[in-house]
Amino acid sequence: MRHLVSTVVVLALAACRAPEPPLDAPVVSLPAVVASASASALAPPVDAPSAAPRISTNATSPRARTLDTVAFVPDGTLVVIASDAFVAYSRDHEIARVAITPGEIAGVHPGPSVVLEGGDHVRLLALPSLRELYSGKARPLDDPRGNAAVLVEGGDGDTSVVILPAGASGVTVLAPLPEGKDVSVREVEVTASGRFAVVTVTATNQAGNEEEKAVSYDLASRRAIASVPPASRIGGELPLTTIEGDREVSFRGSDLVVVDLATGATLHRVPFHCGDDDAGYHPRGNPTLDPAVHRLIVTCADDGYLYDYPSLRRIRTYPRLMPGCDNGLYLGGVFSKDGSTLTLQGCGGESRLDVGTGRFVCGDNDGLMGQPYDMMPGQSHERPKQALGVPACNTVAEREQGLSRLSPHYRLEYDLVLTAVAGPHGVRVVLGEGVTSTAIAKDESRVAYIVGNHVVERALPSGKVLRTIEP
Repeated sequence: MRHLVSTVVVLALAACRAPEPPLDAPVVSLPAVVASASASALAPPVDAPSAAPRISTNATSPRARTLDTVAFVPDGTLVVIASDAFVAYSRDHEIARVAITPGEIAGVHPGPSVVLEGGDHVRLLALPSLRELYSGKARPLDDPRGNAAVLVEGGDGDTSVVILPAGASGVTVLAPLPEGKDVSVREVEVTASGRFAVVTVTATNQAGNEEEKAVSYDLASRRAIASVPPASRIGGELPLTTIEGDREVSFRGSDLVVVDLATGATLHRVPFHCGDDDAGYHPRGNPTLDPAVHRLIVTCADDGYLYDYPSLRRIRTYPRLMPGCDNGLYLGGVFSKDGSTLTLQGCGGESRLDVGTGRFVCGDNDGLMGQPYDMMPGQSHERPKQALGVPACNTVAEREQGLSRLSPHYRLEYDLVLTAVAGPHGVRVVLGEGVTSTAIAKDESRVAYIVGNHVVERALPSGKVLRTIEP
């Protein structure tokens, strides 16, 4: 099983919502399939009252409820999914609330918006205001950066379009989409600057085989710019790209490339050789940049490679870097804040690699330090040389309690009774009993969790209680 920190939490919810009156006509020209949907998609913003805290008039029914999920979005907004409502608490102490219709599913993304999905009907809401940006027949799209988007599929000659949030009160419509036979939009990724988006689709090529292609878009002009490398392949299990600023780091054939999303131009390109390239297929992927954006790690088959960025000068090789822990083709490496170590997870524990020396600082399992995946029960392997004499990262008791990473530098420790958050330099904040959902803010300054019908928010690393909420 892959050990991942989920970026999207999906829960089935139910409630009642009063119908909303239609608003002004869309401000952009849309295909008929879009224009026929709720025109609230592109209505002008409504001035908010200055008083705080603020609770929207779309209140939920007073019946008993349970709390299901808590999460943070990048601007610091704390969101809570209850059995009958979606509630957002901004850092300015404003509160917004929407009821959820029977059968709707709420997807919490680490981005500035949320999608409520009920069958083939979706609502796209801005955060933290929960203003409705789009309502109509559509389907949600995945974005690794968490910017919720929806696809409105055309029919009878209409063009399919992608709708993305644009600020707190508007949307951006991307059309036309990449051409081809049996085109299906798989995901959309928006750059951190908000200037560009990359739309990845699958399509049938002339040989009748399914292939992936991607196009970059300028969000200001809403126009397609150029073809760029797709985000992933092999069923989406092998990440092929990462976006840094307005550049994409990826693979084109057997070359490692840096692409300018504004123009589609290739800024840097180097041949990428690994293993015995003539011996067979070697999956290439997992581009991972350090926080300072000076170093890049990529993988080929089981090995890892360190590059200088953006020059793409190869620095060193890490033999058998890929975890032998049934992680599939996903590396999942997390750099430390100073970029000196890379943490890997799997096999019920973790390991830490010294990026400069290529040696493991600690490791809880040989599978995290070069041991191949044990395909056959009873199959024996010699211990990897890089695992000899390496201490464990966590005690046996800590591993038995269970480890789950909440953020790059904090993890969740839990047993049958207590839950705690552990961080760097021995930080350990005990959350207590009965914790059902936990989240950490992007800047790692706060942790929030659900206990019964309350949400508790605490400061990190001190553990000081900041507020207790009963949504």
